Amino acid sequence: MSGVLINARTRGLLAGCMRRRSFLTFLGAALIRGFAQKGYELNRNLTFERRGAEAYMGRLRRLVDELVASKVDIIVTLGYPPALAAKQGTTLPVVSFGAGDPVGTGLADSLARPDGNFTGISDVSAEVTPKRMELRAMDESW
Repeated sequence: MSGVLINARTRGLLAGCMRRRSFLTFLGAALIRGFAQKGYELNRNLTFERRGAEAYMGRLRRLVDELVASKVDIIVTLGYPPALAAKQGTTLPVVSFGAGDPVGTGLADSLARPDGNFTGISDVSAEVTPKRMELRAMDESW
C-alpha cells in the first residue's frame, strides 16, 4: 500500500514552519503506526511518500496527477487546498486533516456520510471556534 501526504504550506503562518513541520512529522508517524497495527510495515508493504506545494497552490493539481500516475492507493492531505485538489483530481480515497468545515466548503455532503472518495477528521465547531481563538491569543502572549 502506498500512503501519501500532501502539504501545501501557507505563507505567513503565525506559528511558523517549525510547528507545522513538527505536526507533519507527528501526523506521518501516526499514520505509519496506524498502518503497522493493521500489519503494514514501512518499506516492506507500505510506502510513505511526501509531497509539498511549498505555498504555491497552482502546483497542487500537478502533484495529485503525479501521485495518481504513480499508482498510490490513498492520498492523505493536510489543509483545505490540497484536500480540494485531491478530491477533484482523482477517484482514489482521500483522507483529510485540518481542512476546515468540509460540509461548508463542499468537500463532503455531510459529516455523518461524506460520500464519494472523501473522508477525514473535522474539528470545526461554530460554538468552540471563538474560545479557541481566545486561548490561542493567550498562548501567544506568554
